[in-house]
Amino acid sequence: MAVFRGEDGVLYAVEDRCPHRGAALSQGVLYDVCKVACPDHGWTIDLRSGAVEAPEHGKVTTFAVRTIGAEVFVDVDPPPSVGTGAIA
Repeated sequence: MAVFRGEDGVLYAVEDRCPHRGAALSQGVLYDVCKVACPDHGWTIDLRSGAVEAPEHGKVTTFAVRTIGAEVFVDVDPPPSVGTGAIA
């Protein structure tokens, strides 16, 4: 699992594995508010939905994130409809 703070200030948690070849997304580059580029081949993953941007195909699991004070909590059981990811 990888947790990112988007440029919008929201925390996002996603599976730390690119669907292309399994590279660690936690080593990728965060940009364009809430997207991460895979460090190996540059695939772009939307941290809100987990969807890979076209023309590539795929998806990573997203997890709900919340904060209480300075503590960060991630729901490790993804909801039945995976993809909503962020909680402000």
